[in-house]
Amino acid sequence: MNSEKIGNIIGVIFAWIIIIGALVITGLGIYHFPDILKWFINLLKPLKSLDAVIIVAIIGAVTTFVANLLSKRSDHKFELRKYLAGKRQESYEDFLKIFFDILEAEGQEIDDVPNRLNQFKQTLLLYGSKRTYKSFVKYWKAITDSTVASEIQIDLMEKVVSEMRRDAGAGGVRKNLISNIIINNSKKN
Repeated sequence: MNSEKIGNIIGVIFAWIIIIGALVITGLGIYHFPDILKWFINLLKPLKSLDAVIIVAIIGAVTTFVANLLSKRSDHKFELRKYLAGKRQESYEDFLKIFFDILEAEGQEIDDVPNRLNQFKQTLLLYGSKRTYKSFVKYWKAITDSTVASEIQIDLMEKVVSEMRRDAGAGGVRKNLISNIIINNSKKN
């Protein structure tokens, strides 16, 4: 077992101890506060016989240990977010390239679009956020259903792009951005 997993396990155990302790203190503390206070004082009695320097060293060691665990956990989360952001960015760029290729084709069939969409769906399933995945599923259902109006499809596409931008840290898109792109693209021709 590597040190990262051990750190995560210790962090989880520490968090559960705090949660259980808080629940016990709040639940029992109301009725048994004097008893709990006596128990805590008795728990600290062995420290009375120790020298002040040793007590400060123990407190410092425990504080350093906890801070180190929290720091490692935070670093791990940051690295994971950074990794996922890179993977998402590649995938989302591919999706937008497909979208613009379809716009430029003006109704003509593009041979590799189904394969590119399948690749996008695979990477979305692995790396996409829940919100982006859910909005894409709604969009996909709409574009594969011939009874759904194109305005609804465009609205759902805007939601997908908005979620992708949120994942990338750029914020959502304003309403009708995609429809404006489509209209401006058709006016060029």
